Amino acid sequence: MARILIVDDDEQIRYLFKRKLEQEGYDILVEDDGDPGLRSYIENKPDLILLDIIMPGKEGIEVIREMIAIDPEVKIIAISAGGRGSASDYLEYAKRFGAKKVLEKPVDLNELVIAVKEVLNQ
Repeated sequence: MARILIVDDDEQIRYLFKRKLEQEGYDILVEDDGDPGLRSYIENKPDLILLDIIMPGKEGIEVIREMIAIDPEVKIIAISAGGRGSASDYLEYAKRFGAKKVLEKPVDLNELVIAVKEVLNQ
């Protein structure tokens, strides 16, 4: 089964996503910020990245740009609840920079599984 990297600063989100996706049979890696997420991406070459956009260190948009520079075909699902702006604004930027799909928090776990399967099959 596919390997998925979850990068989110929210511990509860990481736990919920990890648990649900492991139940679906996926191999899961987790990181809590952009820099460790980028390192894990380079070291582990996951099949898909679930990436929060607003994080305290390196933000998701910057991570997307760096991952795309490494591999233009990288499969990223960007996730955001927003910040100073609306979630839809941040997610639109994520799509422009290369995210294959975007999800607004709170994310329904069944919707997450559908999105993961869809992007992995692209």
